Amino acid sequence: MKKSFIAAMITGIFFVPAFAGNDCQKSLPGKWYFDMGGGFIVTVEYRGDGTFIQKMTSVTMKGTYAVKDGGFETTIDGQKADYTIVSCENNKMTVRRNRDGRIMEYIK
Repeated sequence: MKKSFIAAMITGIFFVPAFAGNDCQKSLPGKWYFDMGGGFIVTVEYRGDGTFIQKMTSVTMKGTYAVKDGGFETTIDGQKADYTIVSCENNKMTVRRNRDGRIMEYIK
């Protein structure tokens, strides 16, 4: 009995984030804001057609995105970046950039 309870707890710990990411992926399309630090606020709009536009001050970048296991991947000028959705609720989503572990809080 104890062993099955412990196994269930361990399984839950590893699988809950994946389910959370899948639910959050449905909320990805739309306009989001996040703080890059140093007073720089970035606006990114993920469109339903798999494209996005990201703006920071006078710099605008365009690219594509694809939903992947528990997160998403962006591509700008052939450069790919993978992100894991850590959590989301209401109009807030916490995202981890996989290459360096940077955590960003997106607000809709």
